[in-house]
Amino acid sequence: MSRRAMLLERLARKRQADRMEEARKVSLALAALSRTETQLAALQSIIPGIETTDPLPPGALKTQHSLSLVIVEQIDQTRQIQDAQRRSVDKAREALAQAELRARLTEDHARIAKTAQATAADLGT
Repeated sequence: MSRRAMLLERLARKRQADRMEEARKVSLALAALSRTETQLAALQSIIPGIETTDPLPPGALKTQHSLSLVIVEQIDQTRQIQDAQRRSVDKAREALAQAELRARLTEDHARIAKTAQATAADLGT
């Protein structure tokens, strides 16, 4: 095998490993987003439990309001995290697509180099 074909084959293996790493990053980003969505749903389910129609003892209304504000703030922060995670997933998917393209192109170049070498060997005999 010619040096060029060997180098291209080694590069193709590296690009395939890069593609697999990018796929792993996409998977991790999706898992993090899923956890955040679960956390957001849990936070949103708390508010209806806080608001009650029963008469409240003195001072409880202020406490209830303060607790609601804290939960709403947590929901807002979680949504911001969720938005950042979505952007991260989009970037990871884009990087994966680029890695897949590079891997395919390198594999094609390696295959062409092998074919050219085989053709040259056939013509030389």
